[in-house]
Amino acid sequence: MVAYGGWDPVFALDPKPDSDEVDRVPGDVQQFGDLPIWVHEDRPAVTEFFEQWGAQTAVINGVGVESLAHESCVKVMLTGRLGDDPDLGSRVASELGGDLALPYLALSPHAKTYGGVAQAGQFGDSNQLMALATPELGWPRPGQTSPDVGLTPSAAERAAIEAYLKGRGESMLAGPGSATTQERISDYLASLRRAEMLQESARRGGVLSNYALFEETEQPWEHIAGAFSEELSQVALVQPNLFWDTHGYNAAQGEAFNGFFAGLNALLGALWEGGSFEDTVVLAISEMGRTPRHNSQGGKDHWPWTSAMVVGPTINGGRAFGNTDTWLRPDPIDLSSGASVESGEALHAEHVLRAVAEMMGAEQSAAQYGRESLRALWS
Repeated sequence: MVAYGGWDPVFALDPKPDSDEVDRVPGDVQQFGDLPIWVHEDRPAVTEFFEQWGAQTAVINGVGVESLAHESCVKVMLTGRLGDDPDLGSRVASELGGDLALPYLALSPHAKTYGGVAQAGQFGDSNQLMALATPELGWPRPGQTSPDVGLTPSAAERAAIEAYLKGRGESMLAGPGSATTQERISDYLASLRRAEMLQESARRGGVLSNYALFEETEQPWEHIAGAFSEELSQVALVQPNLFWDTHGYNAAQGEAFNGFFAGLNALLGALWEGGSFEDTVVLAISEMGRTPRHNSQGGKDHWPWTSAMVVGPTINGGRAFGNTDTWLRPDPIDLSSGASVESGEALHAEHVLRAVAEMMGAEQSAAQYGRESLRALWS
């Protein structure tokens, strides 16, 4: 779950009430077990979240992202690196969800699916799933109001078309061709199989048959939980539509935090109701933090350290990992215990991503990261 735009950790996750170097925001520290969280009556969803889920939540402060530019930082926070690498969701979906109809459910435009695009699908009011699963929602011709479904073959004709497409693809796959061509044909054949699975799910009355999936994209929580409980998807990436880039008015962070935690509460509740919570790990991130001090406009600018949260039943929860100084810079920590030690390492996004991959049992994905795991999160 991504807070794109850069959240200010002192509004909730990394309180600094005693620092003269950090401009304070309204609120007070409240302890949820061993978790100190900055709360305020204007952010009730934050309090509600930690009251209900604090024991299953680990907060990670002082995560380095190497840059001050949004796109560079979101690459690092999702993939661990500045290059064109697949994000954690794409890696895990490929490793663990290859047999599912929609391994990677991408509800954010910032999903990095390099090498795994054939396994990803996006919901919304215009997407490749809409007409596939629910043809009556297809786009009309210009100037018309009814969906234009075009030629509607009979069941026998559809079977013949699909048999031809599969046979032609298999024939091309068996013949000569470059590695790239072979890979694309293989992806095409896999996509045909997934299309059949998605259509069958819609016919059974599953989550894909629900019109709200396409029309109410601001509230995707039940759809995500449904995709997991129906075993359609392995991973989902969601980005609530909230304003975080508060260069001109940092007080707006409070409203964004409240909206983000309200969504997180709804997601975890839907996972619980759908029976998927015990098998799910939720990683909540923002691609960067905000400066300790306000600028001349009352806003805060980009900062190359941020905070993150991991939520789940197997998390070493109810505590915070990583200390930051009065300028929100990280102290080095021991990756096994989470304790601050001079001989430790400064936290980086890769430490967190590798730990989450390990928690999900995605060993091949975990091995792709160059830094060690923040093992204290789950050991």
